[in-house]
Amino acid sequence: YEPKRGDIFFKGGDHTGIVLDSDENHIYTIEANTSSDEGISGYVNTRVRDRNSYITNGGYYTPPTPVNESSNDPNVQLTQEYINKKENIQSGNNE
Repeated sequence: YEPKRGDIFFKGGDHTGIVLDSDENHIYTIEANTSSDEGISGYVNTRVRDRNSYITNGGYYTPPTPVNESSNDPNVQLTQEYINKKENIQSGNNE
């Protein structure tokens, strides 16, 4: 399955989020009850997740209708610079 914008992912019974985008190695998500970029728990934040190891005992759900019209806007994209920044932060770097 190729996750797409607007899908809901679930990881076991303990975590969920919304897919913003995906590629063959990652899903790019927005999640609640997750850490801030500074490592403080309980925030809403975007994440870069490894598709092959993060979704264990879970999967994806596609809602029957899009959240809104902008969910299919091709101009709304994640830049490689933004993705690199998030991956660095999640790896323990602050830049």
